[in-house]
Amino acid sequence: MPGIIPKTAIADINSREPVRIREKTSLIDVVMAMKEALRGAAIIEDNAGKLIGIITERDLMTKIDHKTLAWHD
Repeated sequence: MPGIIPKTAIADINSREPVRIREKTSLIDVVMAMKEALRGAAIIEDNAGKLIGIITERDLMTKIDHKTLAWHD
């Protein structure tokens, strides 16, 4: 029936291993890891492996100054 959201448990959704990066990873390395894994986001972890954030394709497109290649570093 249109307009009805199926009741699917989170556990029933096929999941894929996320891209995990450390907080000091260069942006170019983040882009390459996301591209290689075919993911639109990456989980950012501290050195202890604790989740501290997420970076998305949208972040990479809207929050970076692309006028120079300085963002690669």
